[in-house]
Amino acid sequence: MFTNFKKNLGQNFLRDKYYLNKIIDCSSFNIHSNLLEIGPGDGALTEYLNYKSKSLTLVEIDKDLIRILSKKFELNKNLILKHIDFLKLNLSEVKKDNLFIFGNLPYNASSQIILKILESDVVYSECIFLIQKELALRFAPEYRKSTKLSMQTKLLANIEILFDVPNTAFEPVPEVTSSVIKITKDRKYIDNSIDYLKFKKILQVCFSHPRKKILFPLKKIFSTIPSFSFSLDKRPEELIINDYLEILNKYGKQI
Repeated sequence: MFTNFKKNLGQNFLRDKYYLNKIIDCSSFNIHSNLLEIGPGDGALTEYLNYKSKSLTLVEIDKDLIRILSKKFELNKNLILKHIDFLKLNLSEVKKDNLFIFGNLPYNASSQIILKILESDVVYSECIFLIQKELALRFAPEYRKSTKLSMQTKLLANIEILFDVPNTAFEPVPEVTSSVIKITKDRKYIDNSIDYLKFKKILQVCFSHPRKKILFPLKKIFSTIPSFSFSLDKRPEELIINDYLEILNKYGKQI
């Protein structure tokens, strides 16, 4: 069992078998699915995935863990181990049909990893990720409040918080609670007419002062404020995805 944990890589390994089983049970993959695990660590979840699938690719950045995984598992054409930072991985290498992506994501890179997948053209069936609860609530806020991250990702996918995992289920024990999220691709809000980069810039401006009324950031976006279907007295967190798409649409007509 690995004990040389590296804080700079955000290593907190899930050890509790109850939650490892629960993660497997919440996914709909089958033995014919292609699985990708990001940051397998020393292979706790990998054992479950490998047992239930004939096609598994592991992406691990830590060379010490690469050695452990190489000894622990029989590597072949059905179980591939890549020694690389996932953020530097060419995703064209993992484009497969019926793809399911798993990962106990490092706290310091979780949002970057998720956005890399969502913003790519990788065709996946679902992603099951274990991330810090605070971040999960930014992706899928409670009480229907919007965040910059939730609006950005809602354009590309549906993200659901499945359940929480206590810090005692990990080694070393982190100071925070984690959550398991499920991501499924959902492009109902996006089409070829939507400029995603402009949409992100609008969100950046609008959420730069989240406590101010939306009128304040709109003055930075528009030379003359057009009429909108929503109240300009609302705060950015009170607007929904269709409101931000309306801003994008009218911004596009202005320039």
